[in-house]
Amino acid sequence: MDHLVNWLKTFLIELESSGAEDLINGALKKCGQDCACRGNILDLATKTKSEIKDINDLKEVGAAVQRYFGGVITPVENGFIAEFGDGKCVCPMVGQKYIESPLLCNCTKGYNEYLWSRFFDRPVNVEILSSALRAGDACRLRITYDT
Repeated sequence: MDHLVNWLKTFLIELESSGAEDLINGALKKCGQDCACRGNILDLATKTKSEIKDINDLKEVGAAVQRYFGGVITPVENGFIAEFGDGKCVCPMVGQKYIESPLLCNCTKGYNEYLWSRFFDRPVNVEILSSALRAGDACRLRITYDT
């Protein structure tokens, strides 16, 4: 496993230094979407959604999300801020010490875009406001509805 971890670290370092930011961010966003597809997050989201009477009531959505996911939802104009992690990255690859590159935040962006788009049955945009891998005290994402 050490060989794979070192390979990934070298790969991401080389990507960072390549200057191909749009390509890198797009690829990692796609990786996040695929990760959301493979995991059980959509099942948990479906269960959470089934308990919400009004999907447009972000206070109710926030309470359900906190119950099942541990995150905090704060309504803002045209969407909400999702906060999670309490100073730690929630990505399993980081938690298992495979990799700790801030580039992985783009993977989280894709993951959350996929998750929330399906949760609300409409496209959303995700903006990374802060993250544990970028020296933030938590991961904060602005999720806005695509208009």
